[in-house]
Amino acid sequence: MKESYTRGQSKRHMQQIPVIENSEPSIPTHPGRTAGATADADADVGRYYVFVDQVLQRGMMEGADEFLADDFIEHGIGGDHRRDEFLSRVRSQRARFPDAVWTIELLVAVNGLVHCHATMRAPEQPAAATHTWESVVVRFDGGKMAECWRMRDERSLTNANEVRA
Repeated sequence: MKESYTRGQSKRHMQQIPVIENSEPSIPTHPGRTAGATADADADVGRYYVFVDQVLQRGMMEGADEFLADDFIEHGIGGDHRRDEFLSRVRSQRARFPDAVWTIELLVAVNGLVHCHATMRAPEQPAAATHTWESVVVRFDGGKMAECWRMRDERSLTNANEVRA
């Protein structure tokens, strides 16, 4: 197994990275990790960034179709959500927090998957401020999001919803 950094770093820096040789038999990868992954990880990262900006940040729901595969599925702590249910949840969140501002803290492609860690803030309300985080791992297929695994701070969103209700 070899470790390396992304192609944007200098050769001099990459020469300082030790090569890790694994004498043990190769560890099999999960078939879903790279199955159907887009060849260009930079393109997948860019598409996810635009999805966050246009759909989550600006609420441009009519453009969501260009980002999601027809059989898209979101895996979350509360269970799996198909494409239509996922979009309904995004619409609902946008309605509850129309002034939400998403900040991407980390956005990187690894082994055919895009990982994003972001925070969401809604401007302070008289009753409470809203701040939450989420981490999402997305598998792209043919330039569209086919599957994602999402974990977020549901407690802070639940508390904010109770205060706003």
